[in-house]
Amino acid sequence: MSTPQKDYTMPIIVIVGIYILTLLLNAATTPIKQKVKNVQPTVSPTAALVTEYYGSDHLYIIDQDPSTHIAVLSLSLKEKGFLVIKDVKTEEIVATSHLLDPGLYSGGKIVLQKQVTPGEKLSASIYIDNGDGKFEMPTSDGKDKTSADNQRDGTSEFTILGIVNKATI
Repeated sequence: MSTPQKDYTMPIIVIVGIYILTLLLNAATTPIKQKVKNVQPTVSPTAALVTEYYGSDHLYIIDQDPSTHIAVLSLSLKEKGFLVIKDVKTEEIVATSHLLDPGLYSGGKIVLQKQVTPGEKLSASIYIDNGDGKFEMPTSDGKDKTSADNQRDGTSEFTILGIVNKATI
């Protein structure tokens, strides 16, 4: 009497399928090599990662703890420009970056020029340079537009976190 032969077709197909799936998943998660250089996108000595970018301007900052700086999660510029942080209530400028080259920035910091407190609302805006490499705020009456830098539409508003009033706790 002969012993029945085992059919290994299905286990082999499953193993080959798992192997191919693993190769595809690894290829999908492997980063594409890009031209990357470290630059200093803000007035902070902390370098951020910047890559070439050809999309639209954008800015992303989240609520943060009180500190001497603001962490910028993501910022992209199509043209040379500045990142400007203002107090929402008073419109006072609390931080300005140095001139930024076009590109996609991530992980940067911008040093604050004044102390911020918990509960304070700030806004961040992108201003495109007028060609002189220095930040000039447009006048409030709007008359001096030739020498001022142009603000892009859209801001990122965020709040300084922490205890606002200890007496209410």
